[in-house]
Order: sequence, then C-alpha cells, then structure tokens
Amino acid sequence: MALVCVTRYGAAFAIQGSKGVEIGESNSHMAHSIKALLSHYDAAFEQKFGARYPISPAKDAALAKQLLARYTLEQLTGWVDQFFALEDAWIEQSGYSFGVFKSQLGKVIAAKKADPLAKLPEWQRRSIGLATWRK
Repeated sequence: MALVCVTRYGAAFAIQGSKGVEIGESNSHMAHSIKALLSHYDAAFEQKFGARYPISPAKDAALAKQLLARYTLEQLTGWVDQFFALEDAWIEQSGYSFGVFKSQLGKVIAAKKADPLAKLPEWQRRSIGLATWRK
C-alpha cells in the first residue's frame, strides 16, 4: 500500500514513513474524494478570508479520510459551507483549520438540523429575504 497526500493544488504524492493517508493503489476513488473535499475547503476558506488555506498535507488528508469513511462527499461539502457561515467565537478564535472543522462537525450538523429552512438553497432563501434571518 502506498501512502498518499493531496496538496492544495490537487497533486497527489506518496510519502514514506508513518505520516500520510494510506489509501491503497486500487482505491483511487478515496484519493479523488480527499482531493475534492480539501479543494472545496480551500475554496471556502479563500472566499471568506481572501487567501488560500495553509494546508498541512499529511494531517488534513488523514482527517479528510476519516470523515469520508463516515459521511458522503456531498454531505461534507455542504457542512464545510455551513461551517464557514457559522458565527461562533470559538471557531473564529481557533482559526478555521480543517482540524477545527472536524472537531466542530457535530455543532455544524446540529445547527443545520435546528434550522427549518436549512434545506433551502441559499439563492432561494435570499429570494424570500431569509438569507440572514438567523443573524
């Protein structure tokens, strides 16, 4: 089995030693999902802060693999968007790292469940004037 990390630029590389994400050569779907999740996270971070996310390839890819073992890519990308929309002092102080996202995922999921309009797309909430109703 190869150890693979995905950079923020989408390049995958194998590393030797104990750090990285063990995905196996036949599991390219997992590598693609890790890349897609981290790319989405990077884009959301850049949209909020105007700078690219300072990714830690081995650490963030390992966390992404853990999350993807439990949730779908679609669920996670939706929660990433909601994570960056949350107004939470602890998250703001902690710096919006991918590790913070993973540690606060329960809060993000609960906030989405508590919001009866969360299932509506942002454009639809905007069109009926509810885009900022929670603020």
